Amino acid sequence: SFKKRCAQRSAVRRRHGGGRQTTARQTASGATMAGSAEVIDLEAPAAGGSSATKVAGRDADGAIDLDAAGDAVEGAGAAGSALKPIILDDSKRRAQGGGSEAKRPRLGALGVPEPGTHRGPFAFYLLRTAAEEHLSPRPPFTVSFEELTRGTWTWVIYSNYLIDDRWLTTACPSLTKCPIVVLAPEGLKLPNLCAKNPHVHIIAPQLETKWGTHHSKFMLLFSATGVRVIIHTANGLYHDARDLTQGVWMQDFPLKKAEESQSQFGSSLRNYLCAAWTGGVFLRRERSQSEWRTALDIEKYDYSSAGAHLLVSVPGRHKGADMQKWGQVQLASLLRSEPGAAAWKAEDQLVAQFSSFSSTQKGESKPSGWLDELGCAMSAQPRGLQDAAGGREKGNLRMHVIWPTDVEVRECHVGYDGGSSMPSAEKEVRRVSDNKTLRQILRKWISPPSDAELRPIRREKATPHIKSYLRFSPKTDEIRWIVITSSNMSRSAWGILEVKNTQIQIQSYEMGVLLTPGTIARRAASPRFNCHPNEPAFPECGGEGRIATHMVPLLEASRAGSRAASLLSVGAIPVPLPYSLLPPAYAPDDQPWISKLVYPSADRFGRTEAGGEHLYGRDALGKYPLGVGHPRAS
Repeated sequence: SFKKRCAQRSAVRRRHGGGRQTTARQTASGATMAGSAEVIDLEAPAAGGSSATKVAGRDADGAIDLDAAGDAVEGAGAAGSALKPIILDDSKRRAQGGGSEAKRPRLGALGVPEPGTHRGPFAFYLLRTAAEEHLSPRPPFTVSFEELTRGTWTWVIYSNYLIDDRWLTTACPSLTKCPIVVLAPEGLKLPNLCAKNPHVHIIAPQLETKWGTHHSKFMLLFSATGVRVIIHTANGLYHDARDLTQGVWMQDFPLKKAEESQSQFGSSLRNYLCAAWTGGVFLRRERSQSEWRTALDIEKYDYSSAGAHLLVSVPGRHKGADMQKWGQVQLASLLRSEPGAAAWKAEDQLVAQFSSFSSTQKGESKPSGWLDELGCAMSAQPRGLQDAAGGREKGNLRMHVIWPTDVEVRECHVGYDGGSSMPSAEKEVRRVSDNKTLRQILRKWISPPSDAELRPIRREKATPHIKSYLRFSPKTDEIRWIVITSSNMSRSAWGILEVKNTQIQIQSYEMGVLLTPGTIARRAASPRFNCHPNEPAFPECGGEGRIATHMVPLLEASRAGSRAASLLSVGAIPVPLPYSLLPPAYAPDDQPWISKLVYPSADRFGRTEAGGEHLYGRDALGKYPLGVGHPRAS
């Protein structure tokens, strides 16, 4: 009988610890599509040497669940330090069974496009985590570095703050086959990359103070016909790229056909590279002559179709018209130039989400002085930049700050290691969390349970290293604009106004993109260009085939009958935000994550701190790639 056969299959799955099970899903058109749940076999030997398995695939609602290691060793006993940590090593993963039937009607049956099956294009993408790599189908809003860098390149500029070149050469094998200029902090050595690629040139951009650093995360990959620009939020580490939530934006640009006026994107890219890379280098490919390369090579390409504004910061005290080239003043100036983004709507709100908590103070009198200054810029009402009519500043929009709690970090899929890439000074965090007024701006990372049932992304268990800032309408859930950047919420990154707002001091190198309906409309109206047209389609960001007057988050668009769902169904641009608008506010007993504390409660791996003297997580083998005493690991 049917019941007997089902019982026999269940017995087989129990004996073998898994199997494959297919669940039926409804697409937006009402057709049935098979989706496979995945099981990850994780070795977690405790004192008794037993191992544990944990479903890490799609949950009963078809949403993606990154709890790859969550609860995997639950019940293993208080093994303490004897418990070996579970490492999310790709080689340890195998696709096995799991999954169950959905208990609620699928969104497709309700006439709402399912975000998990939406093919894009998206405003930006998320880096695919190790747990998502084995999903079938893979989430369409995720990409990997290997996919982004695949192809043949004449040369490359690679920029980052931290780099484990052992991992980088496997994650981006194409970087070993062409000359590469690496922009990174002083003292960085890349022996593994240099061993595989004899044409590596490491350049340390000049700093002006000890508080600054070279923090930008981007790649420029040059082909015979164009350049691929990839701007992202991940350090060059396995832990960052495979365990955490990261954002990435990319676009291909062709060679100029004639002398053309420089676009904002091209001008800002040139300004940044000329500041970070002075001089030049001779680059030589195998069986070819050496070529002299400088930052000005970037001017050979046409950026008029850019689907974003480029945001940049470089160290220095910038005055006069130069102020509008950098940091928070550049952002405010660009927002004021966008009619939709700058239109004053008092009910709109701001969200600031970042991965390093630094000072919000300016001077000694007000603990939120600099935070107010940044909020002023993001409200398109920057101090010292009155509009042409001499109008008065209308005040700041309400701002929310997303920062995970200690419990959220402890319960993430890698335990306290999930907070090792979120450094935070206890004094500065307490300045906000212990202040009755400022505490009201704090929001958790995890969505409430009702939202989790509808989540298309399910990133609660993958802690954030993405940095995102946005303005949205609480009435319609429309996103007016969003920034994806390397800039944390710090004065060194965004700058601080000085001398009665006539100059801005910036201490670090940063890069990001500002996405608005206007920039996406420009992308949608421009011809597509691919640096490698004969290879599989490149997952560009943009708005081809979509209306460009609205941007909506995927989570909010998954609610049947919502305004966001209606806009998405008629062509609005989907934004794969890894959090909801808005996550819950801090409860009275919630405590913010502070990276260098030893916590009283152990995580599921028996650890009570985020690596101790180590920061920035483990590699695929469970080791700390930076090591004790690394200049940027302390």
